[in-house]
Amino acid sequence: DMSPVLSSSGIAISPDIDINRYRNNDDDSPIVIIGGERIEEQKSRLLFALLRSISHRKLPICAIGTAAWLLADAGILHGGMRCTVHWSKLAALAEKFSDLVTEDCLFVQHASVTTCAGEFAAFDLAAEMIRLRHGEDLARRVCGQLSADRFRTGNHCQSVPLGVRYTGAVEKLIRVIRLMEGHVEDPLPLKKIAHSVGLSRRQIERLFTKHLKTTPMTYYSQVRLKKARQLLETTDMSVIEVAIACGYVSSSHFSKAFKDHFGSLPSHVRPWACSVVSR
Repeated sequence: DMSPVLSSSGIAISPDIDINRYRNNDDDSPIVIIGGERIEEQKSRLLFALLRSISHRKLPICAIGTAAWLLADAGILHGGMRCTVHWSKLAALAEKFSDLVTEDCLFVQHASVTTCAGEFAAFDLAAEMIRLRHGEDLARRVCGQLSADRFRTGNHCQSVPLGVRYTGAVEKLIRVIRLMEGHVEDPLPLKKIAHSVGLSRRQIERLFTKHLKTTPMTYYSQVRLKKARQLLETTDMSVIEVAIACGYVSSSHFSKAFKDHFGSLPSHVRPWACSVVSR
């Protein structure tokens, strides 16, 4: 029907066209899908039919925020396709749809599908689209009009720590962090990380101390535990499955590390566990 649609932020949006009418018209315009919280609950037979019809016609699809989840669930993202999603869903998307190449970046295009992390990354994507179609000069003038001194390319990471985000001299530190984030299930020893980036262990330790005020292995542990919390909060994986996915050999070791870092047991952070814990 044409009733207003309530967004996850509580804002009512009035549709311009019924989904069935849209499916049956000959419009060849690109489609943009925007996803917010609880994206898993937004799927429907009609929506998936529409998305598959558009994909079959090879029309451009752009998924913003968490909407990449719907494309994966509908089978439009599949079989080794590159994609990204809002950071809160990165871990869950990578585990649920393990055949995808899920990247920690602002936006990525694969074939006719563009996925974008959303939030301010949507501005970067818009500026990049202007640059590709109308040139660098117009893209920069648009940025100037919006009081933005630059726009980022799609391969910028969502999760670069604040301590290194604006420091151009620590490219190797960022490479170390990317290695850690790419090897959560199979943690690498510091010696192997050092060899991979062409630094000594001592050089890596100095970089972490200077820019992040911590040790490399403490930071690595935090990366694994943060992914574990995301999986616990956004999937129905068991505690032992989450432990294994985050590189822990036993649930007891994982539970202790988790409680030491977050102050509560893994089983207590799940949204549906709140009522049980409070009793």
